Amino acid sequence: MQQQWSEQELTECWSLSGDEQLLISGLTGENRIGMAVYLKFFQNAGRFPYNHVEIPQIAVEYLATSLQLSPLLFNHYVPLSRSNKRHRAKIRAFLGFRPYNGGDMDNAQQQMAVHIAEAEHSEQTLVELLLQWFRTHGIEPPAIQQQKRIIHDAMIRLEKWFVDKTYSALLPFARQKIDALLVSPDELEDSDYRLQVLKMDPAQPSLKTVLKELDKLEIIDGMVLPDEIFSGIPTSLVHRYRKRAATEGISELRKHPDNIRYTLVAAFCIERRAEIIDGLVDLLIQLVHKINVNAEKNVLQEILGDIKEVHGKTRLLYKLARASLEKPDGVVHKVVFSAVDKKTLEAVVKEYQAKGPGYQRQIQTLARNSYRNHYRRMVPKILSALKFRSNNQYHQPVITALEYLKGLQDSDSGQRYLTIGSVPLATIVSDELHSLVVEDGTRINRIHYEVCVLQALRERLRCKEIWMKGQSVTATLTVICRRILRRNVPTTINCWNSQLRLMILSVPSRTSCVRCCLILT
Repeated sequence: MQQQWSEQELTECWSLSGDEQLLISGLTGENRIGMAVYLKFFQNAGRFPYNHVEIPQIAVEYLATSLQLSPLLFNHYVPLSRSNKRHRAKIRAFLGFRPYNGGDMDNAQQQMAVHIAEAEHSEQTLVELLLQWFRTHGIEPPAIQQQKRIIHDAMIRLEKWFVDKTYSALLPFARQKIDALLVSPDELEDSDYRLQVLKMDPAQPSLKTVLKELDKLEIIDGMVLPDEIFSGIPTSLVHRYRKRAATEGISELRKHPDNIRYTLVAAFCIERRAEIIDGLVDLLIQLVHKINVNAEKNVLQEILGDIKEVHGKTRLLYKLARASLEKPDGVVHKVVFSAVDKKTLEAVVKEYQAKGPGYQRQIQTLARNSYRNHYRRMVPKILSALKFRSNNQYHQPVITALEYLKGLQDSDSGQRYLTIGSVPLATIVSDELHSLVVEDGTRINRIHYEVCVLQALRERLRCKEIWMKGQSVTATLTVICRRILRRNVPTTINCWNSQLRLMILSVPSRTSCVRCCLILT
């Protein structure tokens, strides 16, 4: 209980009514002040104090003043004495409460299991919810140790319901796949399908790493786990089972009963799938960046020796303009070269070619060659394994382009060129690269277009305007908060909450439980 009370709060919460003064009439000294304190404490807290330390001293002084007694008398009031027990019984009868008995445990556990399943709570919050339930039902709460036991037993009951629910939701085919993951290395020749492989973190960004992570994702998707298998289950409970499965060996997992074993592996696979997708997002961003950086590095090495930065371009332009205006009909080598020498003009041309649109086209050409000869192998698997989403219509052309390329990969037509209008170009192909991607204004070079799509996808993935279905909740919510801060920093917590409620609607459907919890808090 709080120790500091204002004058108004003391008047509202600790004042004795006429019936309450009648209840303690006939008592004197420490018994009178003691029963008054216990009565008001029970009314405010829904329970008797565990000890006198948690009773606010300011409340004792307020009651002593109203009863015209010395507050020091309360120091002589002994808890759990015969007098105190009689006073407790009178207070319970006066307030319409009864003592706790063993028959209340089952009902209390059921109610606490519901609270634990609805949302994640700290132990202190669960104790407060339990006290509120006792108060609503007119029951004096038991000792604090008994309260914690009720909460602990409720968690055990919830976990039993959790594993039984998960076990019944798994199809026989999914159970067979889980059993295949738990085969020991001695019994299985193909080591790529062991659970240990799924536990491994990705290596350095490379095409090989992307293909391995996609293979892991394919293994988990092949288990056909229901999407809403853990709906209505606290994420902390699922995460605890996932951590158990990650730390236990195959032999330990196989020793568990069927319902616990399948739940452990299912929890691991569901959360691991989100982690793999998050890792693939990072790998895809880094690889596309790597393609561009390597291409830019090669272009710079080729032209670095030929580039000489020309200073004073404004002065040179003035000389050229003045000489041309003075002799508009003159010969170039006599008029122009007399104002600015030929070597300086050649240096200006080379510098512009190195830093202008021509430079970007050279980088794009090298990036295209690198993509075509090596990295293109990852595109079919990425398009078939991952589903891209966006709520912003401005970025829908990228989604449309990805779907079109997926259709081409599925048909395996080997088509080198695309027709104008079959794929979107806006927000994907920049003006500098338009002439490189669209050849002769009549057809689109497919490989150049695929590189542009990947580059546009990288930028959208970085700012999370485009996300992959199945990404982790933490990553999605972090981006939502960043979007709010980018718009306007709220000046009040109510402003923050209202913006968060609006932005939370953009979270993928798989996080509906978290969405509800955030909106209701």
